[in-house]
Amino acid sequence: MWVRPPISPVRSGHRVDPPGALDAVVTLARAHGARFLDLTDLEMAPHHFYNDDHMTQRGRQRHTAALVEALRHEEAWSPGPNTPFAPSPTGVRGADGPGFEDLRALRHSWRVAAESETIHWRFSDAFSGAVRLRGEGGAPRIVVAGVELATRPTTGGWTSNGVVSARGRWRISVTGGAGGTLLRAVRLGSPPGHRDLVGYGPDLTGGVVDSLAPIEVFGGRLSRTHARPVALHPPPAVRLDHPLEVQHEPDDPSLHTIALPGFVWLSDAATRARSPRSAHCSPLRLLVDGTPTDKPNTASFLVEKGLHDALAHDLQRLVFRHVPPSTSAPSLSLDPERRCDGGVWVYPGDQLTLAYPPDRLLALRDGIGALTLSAVQMDPGPSVGLGIRVEADGRTVLDGQATGHTMLSLDHALDPTAEVTVHLEGPPDAWFLVHSAALREAGP
Repeated sequence: MWVRPPISPVRSGHRVDPPGALDAVVTLARAHGARFLDLTDLEMAPHHFYNDDHMTQRGRQRHTAALVEALRHEEAWSPGPNTPFAPSPTGVRGADGPGFEDLRALRHSWRVAAESETIHWRFSDAFSGAVRLRGEGGAPRIVVAGVELATRPTTGGWTSNGVVSARGRWRISVTGGAGGTLLRAVRLGSPPGHRDLVGYGPDLTGGVVDSLAPIEVFGGRLSRTHARPVALHPPPAVRLDHPLEVQHEPDDPSLHTIALPGFVWLSDAATRARSPRSAHCSPLRLLVDGTPTDKPNTASFLVEKGLHDALAHDLQRLVFRHVPPSTSAPSLSLDPERRCDGGVWVYPGDQLTLAYPPDRLLALRDGIGALTLSAVQMDPGPSVGLGIRVEADGRTVLDGQATGHTMLSLDHALDPTAEVTVHLEGPPDAWFLVHSAALREAGP
C-alpha cells in the first residue's frame, strides 16, 4: 500500500497537483496489485510540524493513529463489488499458502475458496469451545474436528456457528460453494481468549457506520461526509466565579493571558489526554470586540512565539494575541458547532441529534443491531449517564443511558433502509465529549 501523508496547514493552500497526476498514480498502484491511500485531508495543526514537511512527535502520533484507523476500515483493503472468485493453481491450499495473484487487492487476511476447492487449518493442541464463520458467495461445506457445521443464509451472505471439542491432531476444512466462497471471518473461542484465523472483529460482527468518526476511507481517500450534529438549544452561557482579568506581558504587548483555574478539565491539555488522536478540543471561545478568535485550540507555544488571532486554553489560563488592540473587555462563550476532530461536545442540558447517511446504512445488509457509543465525562462532578435515544422512521426503538464505552443492543434488527437518528441528552450539570456513535450491523 502506498500512503500519501498529510501536510502542514501552512502549505495546504499552496500544494496543487498537476492535472491528472493523482489519478495516474492511483491507476499505476492498482495495476500492480497495490492500494493507494490519500491522507492529505487529515486535519493537522501547525504544532504538528517542525517545518513545512516534517512532523513533530505529536504530529507523528496523530498520523500513525489515523493510518491505523484507515487501514482497519474495510474500504482500505476490500476489492470492488465484481471481483471474481479465481481458481487456485493447486486446488488445495493451507492457511499459510500463497494467495491468488488476481486477488491481491483483497483484505490481506481474508480467504477465498473457488468452487469445490478446500482450505485447511491444521492443529495439534486441544480445543473446546465455540467456532464461528462468516462469509459471502456460495455457502461452503464446513467440517471442524470431524463435525460438519450447518450454514445459515443472511442478507449479505452466510454464517455458521458451532461448539466443538477436539484432542490430538484435528483440522478445520472449508470447501467452496457454488460460484466460490469468500471467507470474511473464522474465529475459535470467545473473547477475550479467542483466536481469529481469518479477518478480525468487524469482519465477524458486521459493518459499522459512525456519525462522528473522522477517519473513514472510501475510494482510497478520507471521507468527510458525516452530518453535523443538530442542537435543539444554543450553548449555555459560561458561568464565571470572577470577572475576566487580562494580563499583559511587559516584554510583548500583544501577548495576553487570562487566569481560568476553574476550567482545567475543559482545557486543550485535558481533552488531548482523553481523545483518540490527542486532539486539542477545549470548547471555550474567546470573544474580542464581539468576534471569536480565528484559531482556537492552538498550542500555547505557537501563540507565545507570535501566532496572531489565535487562542490556547493551557490548563489554568487562556493565552492569546489580538491585533489591533481590543477596545472592549473580552468575554467567553462555548463553541456553537460543538465539533472537534470528529468528536462532539454535549453541554449541560444539551439535546443533540445525530443523522446517518442513508447510502452508508445500506451497507449494513443484515440490518442494524446495536449502537456503540464512546463518551467521556470531562467535568470533575459525580459520574452520571448520558441520555441516549434511537429513532427509526420517527419511532423510538432504544431509550437508555451510557457511560464510557457502551454497546446498546436493539431488541430487533432495523431495516437498513430506515431513517435512523440518535439523540443525545446531557444531564444538567455534566459535560461529555463523545468520540464515537456507531450503528453496528446485526450479528449472525
